[in-house]
Amino acid sequence: MPNDLKRYRQSTNAFILLALCVQVVGCTSEPSDFEKLRKQQQLKEAARQTTELGLDEQIALAKKELELGSVVRANEIIGPLLISDPDNQDVLRLKAEIQHRLGDYEAAAALLASIPFESEDRATSACLVAADWYVEADAYETAIELLQSRLQTRPDDARVRHRLVEILNQSGHRIAASRVLRPMIRDGKASERELFSMITLGNAFVDESLPAPDFSNTT
Repeated sequence: MPNDLKRYRQSTNAFILLALCVQVVGCTSEPSDFEKLRKQQQLKEAARQTTELGLDEQIALAKKELELGSVVRANEIIGPLLISDPDNQDVLRLKAEIQHRLGDYEAAAALLASIPFESEDRATSACLVAADWYVEADAYETAIELLQSRLQTRPDDARVRHRLVEILNQSGHRIAASRVLRPMIRDGKASERELFSMITLGNAFVDESLPAPDFSNTT
């Protein structure tokens, strides 16, 4: 009984102290008006300091925020740059990355694929990433169309051809995949997995996530 009374008194005292804290000091779980104003002021100061930076510095800052996982902050930095420098390829590339991080895969892929990169290698790399993002959005047909268009521009690019074959096989376009693969077979550039897909054309799909077949022990 004494222990029950002791626990009762402790809980009562704790409740009284909490009530006094709320009434006198205003310490609640919700932020006070002062804390809200201070937060707003900090955000304004951060925005002001950002706008005082040059374009390259702001882009570098946005990239750093992305690396640190601060996607919202990176988006806040990039937003004004899309207005002041709407054609800047680095700004557009970062915006696409932000959209992807926010889960808008299809919009991110469309934006990335639309950027007119001057470097052909960079354009190809962007195309491959955009195709992967389309696949993440289950937009397989759009990914295929994008890679086919890129292949017409660069028919000898093995990276594009390999990825196109992979997506075609994954989406059930087995015959189309075999046609894209034939030039690589002729040039000796097809992988074992791709060669295996040619002898299993009767299967509707090829699971590219499975390990490549091992032909070393065949007799």
